[in-house]
Amino acid sequence: MTKSQRLLEVMISINARKKFTVDQLAQEFGVSYRTMHRYLQELSALGMPLYAEPGKHGGYSMLNKSTLPPKELQVRSNRIGNIVVKPKLLLIGIPFTAPHSLIHSIEAMVSITWAKLLNRAAEMKHILDAKRGIGVQLPSHDKYQYMAAYEVHELSVPEGMVSMIIPSQSYFVFNYKGSFHRRWVQDSYQYVLDYLLQQGFSFERDKAILEIYEDINAPDSMDRTISIHLPIS
Repeated sequence: MTKSQRLLEVMISINARKKFTVDQLAQEFGVSYRTMHRYLQELSALGMPLYAEPGKHGGYSMLNKSTLPPKELQVRSNRIGNIVVKPKLLLIGIPFTAPHSLIHSIEAMVSITWAKLLNRAAEMKHILDAKRGIGVQLPSHDKYQYMAAYEVHELSVPEGMVSMIIPSQSYFVFNYKGSFHRRWVQDSYQYVLDYLLQQGFSFERDKAILEIYEDINAPDSMDRTISIHLPIS
């Protein structure tokens, strides 16, 4: 487990408590008092509203408990994108599979799959945000696997759809702006992947790539933006 993933787990644990001590969290995560105290200092520096209460019965508490859990924890940023850790995602959607040789047909298949999902969105009772779509490009060497999905808070799956759980993962996140033509999007992937390898990162080829559309209903244009999440370690 990376340090950023551990920080996210500590964040989630703190959010479930009204009050806690460093010793309690250190025992829970199997680390020393000093290590956990350092984690808390780093979380506080990242903006987590922790309040230290001195005295025999002191400890830590949240100043504003409603601020957590976060959508994601930003760990580092540079001129191209950000390194973030996203918590576990629950997704429901419609998948398709096609040979890589059909790259020109894949463009149409992605559009058709999204149209199918949007037409059936009313059947999904637990969508977190009906405007926010998540495309999932699944790892595969011999075929193209894609899923058009919504994030949900409960896996109640309508007939003909599938569910997917994406575990907590570190990602390099960059924004692609322009037409959603599949070939252009894939070329952007490759450009950023080449950059990450030059910087010494490892691309997790057995993990899913996420494409987050903040307004999936907006018409295609050169002004549209996809937030692309490349899994890294």
